[in-house]
Amino acid sequence: MPSPYLEPFAPLAKDLQDITAALGAASTEREVIEIVLTPAVEALGAVAGIALLVDRTDQQLKIAGSQGYEGGTPTVWQEGRIEDHVLIGAILRMKEPLYFET
Repeated sequence: MPSPYLEPFAPLAKDLQDITAALGAASTEREVIEIVLTPAVEALGAVAGIALLVDRTDQQLKIAGSQGYEGGTPTVWQEGRIEDHVLIGAILRMKEPLYFET
């Protein structure tokens, strides 16, 4: 019998199992980004979300996927050289997730 202390986490466990199964079937970077980004935006109750990847040289940022941004909507998250983005560079050096409310 499951512990009553774990009951509030049952939906999260189910979501994690679904994400894990979907990742196992993913074969492209784009699929992985969509599988991870969509539930993250939903779980946070966010209006939009973006996934940035750092290149192998740790010098360039690439927008790998986004959700909720309409074409042309300005965002602080941009592609380009990390050194040109002071905020993003500082966040990457922290090596922990940050969430912003606008």
